[in-house]
Amino acid sequence: GGTGLYIWLAAGGIVHTDAFALGGARPVYFARFFQWSLGVPDLVLVSNLLFLGNLPMDVSLRRGLPSLVASSSFVWAGWLAAVSASVVVRGLSMFLCMLGATFVGLDQLNLAWHHRHTDQFALKISIVSYELGAFVMYACFYMS
Repeated sequence: GGTGLYIWLAAGGIVHTDAFALGGARPVYFARFFQWSLGVPDLVLVSNLLFLGNLPMDVSLRRGLPSLVASSSFVWAGWLAAVSASVVVRGLSMFLCMLGATFVGLDQLNLAWHHRHTDQFALKISIVSYELGAFVMYACFYMS
């Protein structure tokens, strides 16, 4: 919503070019990655709080902080991979992006596993499944 409106009103805002994209160069909108760097950790936080809601907020946040940092970081690693003109930087950034996504995904699955006998587990695992599916879907779109 808001990011698309900004991109439209600002004639793209800060735009880089992904010169290595399959099918030719494509624009890379900084605003999208900025939005994702906030939105993905929000999704992880909501998922964590569903599992850790019975704990004090400071304990839940400390437990989830590594995943929150990793989720924001893997978005920025993806941005660096998209805008870099260096094949080495692009490859290393993509590796870090996938490593971060894997870490966050495994952490979410670990939380789910340890809370499999709780109320509303089906709802919680559905949210984790959506989250992991979104990670995979965006990775596939990104690499196409």
